[in-house]
Amino acid sequence: VFDGDEVLVRKGQTDFRGRIEGAIIEVIASGAKTLVGRLYTERGINFLRADNPRVFQDILVPDDALGGAKTGQLVTLEVVDHPFKNRFPSGRVVEVLGEHLAPGVEIDVSIRSHNIPYIWPDDVTAEAAKINPQVLEADKEARIDVRHLPLLTIDGEDARDFDDAVFCEPKRGGGWRLYVAIADVAHYVAVASALDQEAQIRGNSVYFPDYVV
Repeated sequence: VFDGDEVLVRKGQTDFRGRIEGAIIEVIASGAKTLVGRLYTERGINFLRADNPRVFQDILVPDDALGGAKTGQLVTLEVVDHPFKNRFPSGRVVEVLGEHLAPGVEIDVSIRSHNIPYIWPDDVTAEAAKINPQVLEADKEARIDVRHLPLLTIDGEDARDFDDAVFCEPKRGGGWRLYVAIADVAHYVAVASALDQEAQIRGNSVYFPDYVV
């Protein structure tokens, strides 16, 4: 089995710690569709060693399934044959990520190893392109426009999004008035729209040193 497989298990004996042991009877659904790892060739046999430490089997790669990849490179592999009692797992290369330890390749490996969605569907891209880059009059309804204030962003210069800002001014008679401006991104995302549905699938942004998904 692969990590992530859904299996049928027969309960067995209880060990000395009181834990129930079991034996896998059947694989109901295979969880691993693609794997990321490093390609090796030894004695004419190609195989992938997965980046995921929970996948301890090497996956065979036939010569006609290398997709131009060379030994030592990091690749994305589509699992064609899952392991069986008398059969090794095998697959085909669908993407060459780059050379081992090449700058930036570890980000590509992490994104694919953790199944982080990184490709935008066409309907999402088209919907986002229709959003006006300027604030329209309709957007200002029931709102107070404070763009005349010299707001300062909280986010650093190298931030991937600028959605928070502050401004503080002294009040007559003492004290201070603090403005906290937070971007209302949801205003531009209609319920059940392509953007909304994709946002629910993704759940959150994932930040890397110089890249964000």
